[in-house]
Amino acid sequence: MCHAREPVWAGIVMPPKGILLETPDQIVQAAQEIRVQSVLTMAMPPNNITQMTQEERRALAAWLAKL
Repeated sequence: MCHAREPVWAGIVMPPKGILLETPDQIVQAAQEIRVQSVLTMAMPPNNITQMTQEERRALAAWLAKL
């Protein structure tokens, strides 16, 4: 929604920090930033708007560790 070439989140006209997450390569390239923002600091998604659970964050951390 946000980290797309054309974000669809109201008020966002370009991907935050210029980070695109549309392709597997883009995700791998941003893996460290994803880990920091979504696993370590829990800053993403903002205000946990999508209600990401701790279990989902642990699963994301495990998956990122394999990259």
